[in-house]
Amino acid sequence: MFKLLAKIFGIVSGALGLVLLLVYAFTMFNSYFHWITSGDLYNAIQFLRSYGILALIVLSSGSLMLGRLIIFKIIWILLLILIIVLMIIFPMPIL
Repeated sequence: MFKLLAKIFGIVSGALGLVLLLVYAFTMFNSYFHWITSGDLYNAIQFLRSYGILALIVLSSGSLMLGRLIIFKIIWILLLILIIVLMIIFPMPIL
């Protein structure tokens, strides 16, 4: 069961990592060439750039937490809740 979930987490986090790599490359090129300056696509790309890293960290660390003791899982979940609450209270500006 844990090996199947670890494989699923690995595949999803690998795909998300690739998407984030493409998003970061696009934002770097866009900062120099100004292809997209505003609009829904620009906001979606900036949202992925800002919050995609958190999703990647959750997926990567989630695969590591599958076989650990329950106390480590509780600490991991509490840290994730703290990060999410802080992101709600102090949202990142989309530049």
